Amino acid sequence: MAPLLENRGTLPVGSFLEGASPFGALDCAGNVWEWCADRYGPYAADAADNPRGPASGSGRVVRGGSWSGLPAAARCSHRSSLAPDCRGSDLGFRLAGPSR
Repeated sequence: MAPLLENRGTLPVGSFLEGASPFGALDCAGNVWEWCADRYGPYAADAADNPRGPASGSGRVVRGGSWSGLPAAARCSHRSSLAPDCRGSDLGFRLAGPSR
């Protein structure tokens, strides 16, 4: 199966306006894997909104898939685990401020 964006690399935010979420968020999937603050592990059975990861563990959560990945991983709810010192051209993070 071919990579999602045919190895074009990381693109500027807003390159795919047709993919905006209902809230106007852009590029939440398929550009770079986005680092999250949570450690990787199973969610609590009763978790509903913004579940927290476990208090300990070595893996950190990354979400959203990347340009170098498979289409099935290119969704903001997809999560995986990487060591915190992992680096790559398909890893990044999102800076988010207060809503306006």
